[in-house]
Amino acid sequence: MGSKDGRRLITRIAETGNVMGLSATVSGKPYELTAETVCPCRVSFVKREDFLRFLNSHPDACIKVAEHLSKKYLGLCREARSLALSDSARQKIAELLVEWWVRDGEASKP
Repeated sequence: MGSKDGRRLITRIAETGNVMGLSATVSGKPYELTAETVCPCRVSFVKREDFLRFLNSHPDACIKVAEHLSKKYLGLCREARSLALSDSARQKIAELLVEWWVRDGEASKP
């Protein structure tokens, strides 16, 4: 994410299979982030009209999209709370490390 004065903030590091731009696609608003790759990769693009047509014909996919967006929103709330309401930099770092540990532990479960 970039600021008007040229500063940059890494909001996340995408991994294989991550969906980017879903909220912008659903809302019809511009996507406010940019992406860079750190190594060669393949990116697939789906036109907004095609995706919305797919959602209109597959109600179960609409529910999954709503669940995904809700999960992302709750995660952003948790991150904002942690950043804004933590008492110290140490506490912020500790909370971030615990979050990564929990997330990576869940991802590695069979």
